Amino acid sequence: MDLSGDTAKWLTAQYHIYDALNPGPDNPAHTAIIKQALVELNDIHQIGLLPTIPVGDRAPKDDLSFYSPRHLHGPAGTRIDLGAATFQGKQIELPFHLAHEFWHDLDEHIWGRGTGFGSDKQSPALRELLAAIKKTRQYQWAKEKDLLEHRRYWARPTELCARAYSQWAALRSPSGTLATAFHAAVASGHASSQWTADDFKPVAAAFDRLFARKGWLP
Repeated sequence: MDLSGDTAKWLTAQYHIYDALNPGPDNPAHTAIIKQALVELNDIHQIGLLPTIPVGDRAPKDDLSFYSPRHLHGPAGTRIDLGAATFQGKQIELPFHLAHEFWHDLDEHIWGRGTGFGSDKQSPALRELLAAIKKTRQYQWAKEKDLLEHRRYWARPTELCARAYSQWAALRSPSGTLATAFHAAVASGHASSQWTADDFKPVAAAFDRLFARKGWLP
């Protein structure tokens, strides 16, 4: 569904993040920590008009988390899923992976206008952010890992931005659930592709400017 015909409303309306994601009944034990993470994300920034999508536990067996995009699955199939089996005993990490997948939701619906991921399509609005990411040491690592594995994943723009967004969210909520989840994921090895603090500083600043330009920061 192409949303570009209603661009002004789509890109300027402000809504709460906890209204855009609906933790479902798949695993009630995860609901409380997910809802707390949504409240923290909402305290960090607001959002433009987004459809409400479910959050469940149906990620593929070997995935930590998964986003089913609108442009491939249609409105009814758009959802975020977390890896239930993977997180047995590691619920503390859930907010970090939730933030990663929420970027894909933002990327598709805000900057991609429902027809794909804006970062993959080189949206002009994301140009500064992508440029900052590509100047980091972690970006060089991602490119080399893709070459080694003969695929396009680690250095794919939407994946780079999703990893960066989850780290930025943790940085902007230093004493909350998001930061705790980030550090737990790094310690467990589930976030081995993240930036060092110094390497990430220009990327964090680019996120600040991106959301400030949208009028989404408090």
